Parts: sequence; C-alpha cells; structure tokens
Amino acid sequence: MAKGFKQEQEVDFDEIFSLVVKMTTLRMMFALVARNDLDLFQMDVKTTFLLGDLDEEIDMEQPKGFEVYGKMPLVCKLKKSLYGLKQSSSKWYKNFDAFMRSQSYAMSNEDSCLYTKKCIDDSYVIWILYVDDMLIMGKKQG
Repeated sequence: MAKGFKQEQEVDFDEIFSLVVKMTTLRMMFALVARNDLDLFQMDVKTTFLLGDLDEEIDMEQPKGFEVYGKMPLVCKLKKSLYGLKQSSSKWYKNFDAFMRSQSYAMSNEDSCLYTKKCIDDSYVIWILYVDDMLIMGKKQG
C-alpha cells in the first residue's frame, strides 16, 4: 500500500473521488428488476485500485524486504496506481468508463454510475457501479 497521506495536491495528484451510485437510481433499478422479473448479479473487483494507469510521476520508497544489502535505499517509479494513492479510485473509474464505452454501453446523463446497452432482442443490460462493486441486471436467461 502506498502512503497517500504524503501526497500533495497539484504535485502528486489532480483529482480524487470515488463514484457512488445515487440511491434514487438504485431504488429505481431494484423496482425495475422486480417488476420485469430480471436477473440481478453482484460482483466485486478485487484488484480495483491496481488497474489505473498513472499520468503523474509518483515515486515510492522501496518496500521493506526488497532492499539490496550494500546499496543505498532505492526509489520505485510507479506506472500503475496502488491502494492508498489518492487518485486510485478516479483512475479505476476512467478505465472502467473507457471499457464500457468501447463495448457500446451508454452512460446515463442523470447518474454517471449507470450504464445501459440495448440488445438485439430489444431487452437491456444495465450495469451499476459503486466504487469497486457492480450490479448487473438483464433479461432472464433460458
């Protein structure tokens, strides 16, 4: 885990946020699932904050146990975000958003945590993002 508490705004990061779905959106989607007898799946992304590409240059002290005897302490230059960095959540969201759009999902104008895609049979697949948890709703299979 990185020591994000040592980061300085405008030096190590520009923006920090964790996207959280609006409760109104969540209630509406649960009502839609119940009314239309849709399947509902929940998933948690275990490596969420390790997936973001860093634009900023961030150096980190070499982790304990990886020191080389006789060499002065080394510094690691991070290429990907780590747990503890202030911008990890926003980097994760940017990757998630880019992937969803590449798969032809549309982000809601009312809630940036809601993505929908119309299927060939006129049904919809709906994704809701809550930081690193997701709900996926769609027509029952089989």
